[in-house]
Amino acid sequence: MQSLSGKTTDSVSAAAVGLYRFSARNPAILAGFLFSVMISMLFYSASVIRTEVSLEGLLGENTAEVQAYQKFMHMFGHDQTFIFNYRDEQLLQSEGLQRLARIQHSLRSLHPQVSSVASVLDYPVADQSNGKLTIGSADDLLRSGRKFDVDAWLESNPATGQLINRSKNATLILVYPAAEENRDIPDPTVLAEILIAAENYVSEFQREGASLEFAGQGAFLGLVQQLMMKDLYFLPILSVGISLLLLFFAFKRTAGVIMPVLIVIPPVIFAFFIMALLDIPVRVSSILIPPALVVIGMASSVHLLTGFFRSHQGGMGAVEVMEGVIHEKAPALFTATLTTALAFAVFFSTPLAAVSEVGLIAALGTLSIFPFLVLVAALYLRFFSISPEVQESKDSDTLSGKYDSLFERVFSKIKSLAARLVISHARSVVFFAVILAALSLVLVKDIRLSHQPVNWLPHNHSLFVSSQTMEDEFTLSLSLELLIDSGLPGGSIDAGFMAEMIAVKEIVKRVPEYLPGAVISDSGSASLQEFYRSWLSSPGLIQRIFSDDYRYTRFNVRVPMKEGTDYQPAIDYLNTALTDLADRIQGSGWDFSVTGQPVIMAASHAGLISSAVQGYTMSLIVLIGVMMLFTRSFSTGVLLMLPNLLPLFLVVALMPVLNIPLDLMSMLVVSVAMGLVVDDTVHITASFRQKLAQGYTPEDAVIAAIDSAGRAMFLTTLVLVAGFQMLIFSNFESVFTFGWLTSGVMSLGLIADLLVAPALLYLLSDRRHRSISVEDSEQV
Repeated sequence: MQSLSGKTTDSVSAAAVGLYRFSARNPAILAGFLFSVMISMLFYSASVIRTEVSLEGLLGENTAEVQAYQKFMHMFGHDQTFIFNYRDEQLLQSEGLQRLARIQHSLRSLHPQVSSVASVLDYPVADQSNGKLTIGSADDLLRSGRKFDVDAWLESNPATGQLINRSKNATLILVYPAAEENRDIPDPTVLAEILIAAENYVSEFQREGASLEFAGQGAFLGLVQQLMMKDLYFLPILSVGISLLLLFFAFKRTAGVIMPVLIVIPPVIFAFFIMALLDIPVRVSSILIPPALVVIGMASSVHLLTGFFRSHQGGMGAVEVMEGVIHEKAPALFTATLTTALAFAVFFSTPLAAVSEVGLIAALGTLSIFPFLVLVAALYLRFFSISPEVQESKDSDTLSGKYDSLFERVFSKIKSLAARLVISHARSVVFFAVILAALSLVLVKDIRLSHQPVNWLPHNHSLFVSSQTMEDEFTLSLSLELLIDSGLPGGSIDAGFMAEMIAVKEIVKRVPEYLPGAVISDSGSASLQEFYRSWLSSPGLIQRIFSDDYRYTRFNVRVPMKEGTDYQPAIDYLNTALTDLADRIQGSGWDFSVTGQPVIMAASHAGLISSAVQGYTMSLIVLIGVMMLFTRSFSTGVLLMLPNLLPLFLVVALMPVLNIPLDLMSMLVVSVAMGLVVDDTVHITASFRQKLAQGYTPEDAVIAAIDSAGRAMFLTTLVLVAGFQMLIFSNFESVFTFGWLTSGVMSLGLIADLLVAPALLYLLSDRRHRSISVEDSEQV
């Protein structure tokens, strides 16, 4: 068989056979060594690897935006809060405020890792309605039984409008989890624990005329942690289970089930070991790695086992038969694995950390599949005997017999139809494929990019519903932060500096013009009198506005959850307006930075666009290069990308029609599917070229290639589609979408590789065949 190049093909075959022979000759030593290494990797990964669910982690800790945000959090704390919505028709009456105070105090004992709880009751009161000055936070006054003018209190603290709805019958209570010891954000497992405690607290809450629900970024991230860990364990098991069920009915042998399992487990363990070794945390995007490696490994196993069972008809022993199959199929298997790994690897250099890390780890895990395939095959055949005869009855009355008969009938019809269309209508097949690809490209241009993490959740989930309900009444999703550096410790409470901050506050007030729905919240004091009044009555509020050394002050704007690009106009406005203000004030000495989750979201959205453009461009270039090297022809390599790109174009073209955006998960569909579809193109091309080398005519080579490679392609596609379909059971909406989009690409890819690829190969070889025939006749 010709592939890559003559020398490369021989080298790959020789290396694979050498590894196989070494394993077969030293099975006990190698099995013990391999088992020990895998167990060690497993325990090391379990003890070292960490999880990361923060939104800034998706962008990457080394980016300027994240570093600025970490600096802000170090001084003012994180905003991964649990936000409780307390509804009471008597909220602003004395009894209602008393009940609110009791709930706020009880929430402080919600979990040991709750560091503080805040509400409107923390805002200061300066009441003179009784002829004497009453100063303190509303909470302090309520606990001491002193009354105050509620309307005057609310009017003197405009920021309370962010925490009380317009109907004055609902308010928000913010629960702040404690940060990790060496980090400025909470441990994801702590967030998950507080989530459970919050669910229990709300379920037990009973009060006539009142209700309680919760949402918030902390609750969202705690839920992400819960669901992510479930998916990491549950989805690979489902993928393995459905794949093994298909393999059992296809091969009806124990080896056809056990061997693939033994092949796919080591790459998954190896992938997580690399993550632990490189200190790459498990993120939401990591969910895709185990099931992807499982189905890719299963597909490679199918190609190897199909060749083995077809060749193992008696005579030679199983070990010798497998050696011959590995020698024959190693170049195609290696090339197919390499293309899939390269499709992942091109994303390693992209700016979005979540995509970059998946690209690296999935690529390394995929590359490890080929050597593990050879090793496990040798070890399995040394420890377990495989009879060349099929032991199970093929009687149509048995389930396996019926399935076998159905499988053969279906494949026989597909094979006959594909061969007939290719041989009789090759040009029409290629022309129709080109037209479909062109029409799809017209729709592909309308696809939109999205980065809204809240849409990861199923839209019927209680937390999603609560978030939407609270969003309608309050602007609570994210905080756009303006951090002002006075330049000196204590500088933020200097009278001159405070006077200049009046102009800053006026600039901040215009943010809603650039970002509808934004609400101005906490901000620095405009005078020393205001500062000391707040300091005397509500020290906790001061801590939220000024840094401990009073060098920094903040302006907080609460903004609704939107697409990342929607925040950019407000961010640009603040940067431009504040730069102009600082330039106009001679010798001001203060500096500023615009930070917060909206800045992270905007940068992540921009990174998503860059990652998609860069990743897809590099994938196309690399895979065309591999196909050119594989076929040893520029024109053939380029033309054979048509059956690989067509299914992608068709599925991606449907996304804007179905209003499915290209997000963090769905953008990886193209990378994963392109690499896997190229695998089938490699196998059908290798089989076709092998038949031509054996003296077959182009017509006979098409029939033989579809019969031999097509059978394995049909079965591997069933395994891949079924494996990826298990992702529809994911707890995340985006992973669910990834599963069925990838399955769609793989299904269409099989059709393209059974029709378009053979049609192109037939046309190219038929033209070459006729040219040779004409030259021979002229010589005669």
